[in-house]
Amino acid sequence: MITSERQLKSDYLRKVIEETEAKNTQHEDAYIRFASGVDELNDEQRTKIDTIIAGYQNAPQNKIAIYSYNFDDGVDSFKKKRTSLNRAVEIRSYLLKKGYKNFSIKVININNASDKKNLVELQEI
Repeated sequence: MITSERQLKSDYLRKVIEETEAKNTQHEDAYIRFASGVDELNDEQRTKIDTIIAGYQNAPQNKIAIYSYNFDDGVDSFKKKRTSLNRAVEIRSYLLKKGYKNFSIKVININNASDKKNLVELQEI
């Protein structure tokens, strides 16, 4: 039973990622870069988020996905995952202030993304 639930979740996430990648052609540079170990937004990052979402159609009526990347190399795994998730929560809170609804924001934490560590990606879905 647990395996089938995990498979359903995995299939759902895979579908969301595929749909998002197919739909997001407007913003190739939809990444917010964070310094290592930092999980709070600064003014420059807020401005970049504003620029990204300004190009979305019907924002904030549409849904948005927040992909928070981290690289788990086996050292401080929990801390890295927590920092990655905190970054997504910071961006989510900022989007809520911008008028997005709670149910329209999807947060996805992606492990083992060595090429995207310390990045958070925004995509309209």
